[in-house]
Amino acid sequence: MPERHLDSILDKFRKKAVKTEVESVDEGTLIPILHRDEIPIDVGKTAPEAPPEMAFTEEENKRLGGYLLLAKEKERAGDQRGAYELYVKYKKEFIEIKAKIGKDSAEPFPPEYVEMLSEVFKGEKLDLTAMPKAEDLTKEYFDKMYPVKQRAEDTARGLTSYRPDWWAETADAAFTISEKEEEASKGKKKRSTRGELYVASMKSEAARFGGSLLFTESIQKPNYKDGTQQYGTTEGTETDKDPLLPVIQEVFGDKANRFKLSWDQITNELLPKVKEKIKDEFVNKHITVPDFEVIMTPALVSNLQTTLNHPENSQTNTSEWTSTALLKQDGTDSGHRLLAGRSEDGGAGYVYNAHREGRWGNRGFRLSVVFEK
Repeated sequence: MPERHLDSILDKFRKKAVKTEVESVDEGTLIPILHRDEIPIDVGKTAPEAPPEMAFTEEENKRLGGYLLLAKEKERAGDQRGAYELYVKYKKEFIEIKAKIGKDSAEPFPPEYVEMLSEVFKGEKLDLTAMPKAEDLTKEYFDKMYPVKQRAEDTARGLTSYRPDWWAETADAAFTISEKEEEASKGKKKRSTRGELYVASMKSEAARFGGSLLFTESIQKPNYKDGTQQYGTTEGTETDKDPLLPVIQEVFGDKANRFKLSWDQITNELLPKVKEKIKDEFVNKHITVPDFEVIMTPALVSNLQTTLNHPENSQTNTSEWTSTALLKQDGTDSGHRLLAGRSEDGGAGYVYNAHREGRWGNRGFRLSVVFEK
């Protein structure tokens, strides 16, 4: 198919109502960055109203943008037929979505939701991030978002991102099938690598939250030294930069901060208090309390947020608890939770696991709020 023919198809297929710019993290990545005034959202201000012609959700924009980006890659690789098929798929879905205008064009979050979060997070800018769907978490996705080696283009923009060495190691026996089971299966079963367990665990969580939009803290995580560091700056020397610190100290005492807390402590004691404060803001404003959850940020969202919006958080050695449960090879909960973010072992691509009751000093956390769909 002539290249100019494909160009004309692309021009015809581009949607006019929604201004979407698609960028790539690196050459060939399929994760588009969607530029809208509200994203990331500054919860210190009321979110501006969407233009009346906005009819596509962020997830739809992301998916359609992904088709175009992949089609462009196929063109560059000389696969004109593959590119054409993607353009056709784009047009078909675009028309289907456009047919719903008037039904599904409302903003996903009323401005008052943002106002309530602003009261609790004290004006901190929250990023609005879409949790990937399980079916989108292909090998290609993980190869792009968790690269085996550090890429030069990532280094140039201040992003550390690569898989730690242990990703390819066989997981500990406590998490996998036994050698006896492996032998009995005559090679049909193999003990999982740690990376395979990480991927399966992230996919499992995506099956629950996939497609949801999460308001996630964008706060700078510090370099850990002795646990007295505070979130909000790289060196953690300023005590007034963390809007959650008063709530943390209300729950855990006036010496507490984001470090030296177990996953269970944060989940069972802090998260209910934060949720209570958000609910109180709705009640005080005489607004019906919506269904929502306060969670630690999922590993997938941490990776996306750091890679796309906050590469500076890949440059500090603090690791962070995530909401993501590490599953054993049989799919049951191991009692461990995934950690993210440590610069010395992969930055945005860092994944490790620790038992939920552990209180190692250099683990911090960031929170996300997800409203029920």
